[in-house]
Amino acid sequence: MASLFPARVCTLSLLLAPALGLSSVPSSTELRRALIARRAAPTLGGLLPADVERLLDQYIAAHPPIDPAHAARGELARGTWRVVHAPHIEQLGRVLGVEFDVTYELDARDGISSHVRYGGALTGGGFLSARGAWAPLDARTVRVIWEDIWWSPGAEVPVREPPSGALAQLVQRIGRAGMLPELSAFPVELLASTLCAFRFRPTDSRVVAAKLVEGEAVW
Repeated sequence: MASLFPARVCTLSLLLAPALGLSSVPSSTELRRALIARRAAPTLGGLLPADVERLLDQYIAAHPPIDPAHAARGELARGTWRVVHAPHIEQLGRVLGVEFDVTYELDARDGISSHVRYGGALTGGGFLSARGAWAPLDARTVRVIWEDIWWSPGAEVPVREPPSGALAQLVQRIGRAGMLPELSAFPVELLASTLCAFRFRPTDSRVVAAKLVEGEAVW
């Protein structure tokens, strides 16, 4: 908990800035710290969902990305990105009584893997994983095409390769059937070296991911 203290101070400063007459536009570093603090301890993070959306609106208005779908390719994308804000995923988790933790692993050649860690009293724990490729659809939108989808019930860390067998084939068929075109296109709204945000169109909600840096654990 002590390691979160600097992030808590950053969060408090972002919330108090407008009342003190200070600049209310956060930097990408300040925004990242505050979102990571909220992700680590939602009830103590200080930011409500409405606060997050307001800060994101302010940052994007001040720093609109230029051609983000193409600018993100290569070394900027490469690394592990952890979702730190996703209202539709948080709401789904509350309804199902399941906690979700989502990471994306991107390489410099447009490859992408997704690992969704889940855990709940009724579901137990495990991972839902997928891998594929992404590419610009236009200057502001990327499209992700998932090629392999697999389920790893009971796993404590992501399983890197899809298993074989009848169940694995069933999961693959179900997963691919659910990958509709409207679910594969993501408008990019924010792009910084260690923070990005994109729009999930079916629920018209933002997803914000923070790129992990040295010393930050994935799980």
